[in-house]
Amino acid sequence: MQVLVRYFQNLREIASTDAERIQLDEGATVRDLKARLACLHEDLISHLSMLMITLNEAVPNEDHRLQEGDTIDIMPPEGKC
Repeated sequence: MQVLVRYFQNLREIASTDAERIQLDEGATVRDLKARLACLHEDLISHLSMLMITLNEAVPNEDHRLQEGDTIDIMPPEGKC
């Protein structure tokens, strides 16, 4: 399945893009997505535990199962750039 990941603020520079489609296995969770992002963008690893992640404009927990076509926004914690 594919999900759309959008990066905000300084994360755009780290990921070298403002958005990308990420291929994941069916049944993948937010935790799986974070692991995939760490593989794709090694410079994000040090930021992953602090990132604010929204899924279709809601804040999911780590075990939330993603679905085809979901939109995930990734941004620094509130008040940080």
